[in-house]
Amino acid sequence: MGEGLTPAGDDCLVGTLAVIQRFDRAWLVAHPEIQASVRQRAWTGTTVVAREFIVHALAGHFAESVVGLLEADSLEAARAGAARLLGAGATSRSDTLLGIRQAVAAL
Repeated sequence: MGEGLTPAGDDCLVGTLAVIQRFDRAWLVAHPEIQASVRQRAWTGTTVVAREFIVHALAGHFAESVVGLLEADSLEAARAGAARLLGAGATSRSDTLLGIRQAVAAL
């Protein structure tokens, strides 16, 4: 959903998948139908660049800035990680951070 090389909705999805992979991977493994649906839609419903990010996210592979944020061991480290993430790109990273925030809130 959205415009650009990595549409906003796809960036948000990558952030959500990062949280699930980090904090509740067993849930994702227990729901292969969700993985299959996301993978299928990535192949047919987004850009080539976004598809690669989504496929990598399903495999548990993320940018260093995302991993750093999710491995933060204090509020200060999390704030610094979020700042690094936001500094890594234009709107894509803020959309990724939104997905992270939403998934953490949901958990």
